[in-house]
Amino acid sequence: DNYSINSNGESLNILIVDDEPINHQVLKNHLSAEKYRITQAMNGKEALKALENGQKYNLVLLDVMMPEIDGFEVCSLIKQDEKTRAIPVIIVTVLNEKEHRIKAMEACADDFISKPVDRTELMIRVKSLLRMKAYHSELLDSFKEIAKKNSKLKEMEKTKEELTHMIIHDLRNTLTAISGRI
Repeated sequence: DNYSINSNGESLNILIVDDEPINHQVLKNHLSAEKYRITQAMNGKEALKALENGQKYNLVLLDVMMPEIDGFEVCSLIKQDEKTRAIPVIIVTVLNEKEHRIKAMEACADDFISKPVDRTELMIRVKSLLRMKAYHSELLDSFKEIAKKNSKLKEMEKTKEELTHMIIHDLRNTLTAISGRI
């Protein structure tokens, strides 16, 4: 399959979470032109399980009104987990009141789209958040590389200090021996 890929050559994976199959299909149709790898979850528990299974997702499109666990709670759980915190979450819902948008932001959602979903709006927001996720990943990779190099530098500094102490010690012993003969 020919999926869209990120700068690391990995396919761009989007998790769609909605208990209505028709909503999955609408979102999938909107996203199909970009060739994202789409995974579907029918409820919050399935979504959390999919995220725990080691599959790396670049974005989550999350409905709010679902059985058992609502989208706000799922979003909150995603953002509380260190392994999934950086995954952008777009709340996609028919709820359009200001209080719902506030609740989405309190759950740490990255964006909010109202149903019925406008394809252009969806694509702009998805691409924007995928770009931000890529920048975040690059920054994190750079940070890890700097931390690794810093650790190596500290190791080398310690070796240099040990070598310096050894040389000073050996020179002192040699100078003591020479001065004792004079």
